[in-house]
Amino acid sequence: MAFKKGDLADIFRKRRRGLIPGESFPVELEHQHPFSGARLVYAKTGQKPRPVAGPYIVGWVPPGEQMMWFYRNFQTQQESIMFFMNQKVSGPPDHDDFKHDDQVNDVYGWEYSFRLKTKELALPQMNHVIKKLSDIFNIEAPGVTYKPGKKKKTYAEASLQDNEIIMYRPHLALLLHEFAHLVNDQVNQDKWAWHGPGFVRTYLSILALFPAIGNFEGAAIKAGLKIANGTDVPASEHLQAWIDRDHAGKTPNLMPSAA
Repeated sequence: MAFKKGDLADIFRKRRRGLIPGESFPVELEHQHPFSGARLVYAKTGQKPRPVAGPYIVGWVPPGEQMMWFYRNFQTQQESIMFFMNQKVSGPPDHDDFKHDDQVNDVYGWEYSFRLKTKELALPQMNHVIKKLSDIFNIEAPGVTYKPGKKKKTYAEASLQDNEIIMYRPHLALLLHEFAHLVNDQVNQDKWAWHGPGFVRTYLSILALFPAIGNFEGAAIKAGLKIANGTDVPASEHLQAWIDRDHAGKTPNLMPSAA
C-alpha cells in the first residue's frame, strides 16, 4: 500500500480511539515536527493482525499531549515505515489539534526590549529592505503600506492572503517580524503556528542580517521560546546557502542607509 503526500487528510478525517505511545505500546521510531511540535510515532503493538487493523501503527501526537488520536494501522512493516517517512515530509494533518499559537505572548515579551528601539525607517527604506530580502528568499516582494498612528495597540500586520505588510510604526524590527511571517508561510509552508518554532528560527535568521540591531537568540532561549533547528527550516537553509555562495560564509549587514 503506497501513500503519497496529501493523503493524510483522507486518512485522518477524525480522531480514533486514543492510545498513549510508550504506555499502550513501546515506541520504535519517533520524529518531532519542527514547526508544530507534534510527535510522529511508529510502533508495533504485538497484537494479532486483523483484516482492518494490523499490528504496526504510525500516527501523530498533538503538541503538548500524550494521547495519540490520529494514527493508521498497517499489516506489514514495509508499508508502515514507508508511511512514517512520508509523514516526516508532509507534516501533521490539517486539523485544529495541531494548530496552536501558544507562544505568541512569549514572543512579544521577548521582543519588548528591542522592537521599538530599532531604527525608524521611511517608507522608501522599508521597500528597499523588503525588496532585498525578497530577492534573497526568492519570493514576490510584498507591498508595504505605512499608516502612522492608525492603530494604537497594533504596531504592524502581515496579510498572507494579500502578500502585504502594513506598518503603523516605522521601526525596523517590526518590519522584519512581519516579513518573517510571509517567509514562514511561503518558504517554510508552515500552516501550524503563527509564532511557532519555525517562525522564531526564521525571524532570528533575518535579524542576524542586521547586526546593528543586536543578537537576540540568547535572550530568546532564556525566555523559553521554542526555536526550530536551522537545518529543519527551509528558509534558514536557503538563507545560509545565499550567505555561503555570495558572501563567502560571512553574514552581510543589510542595515539601510539614511533616506
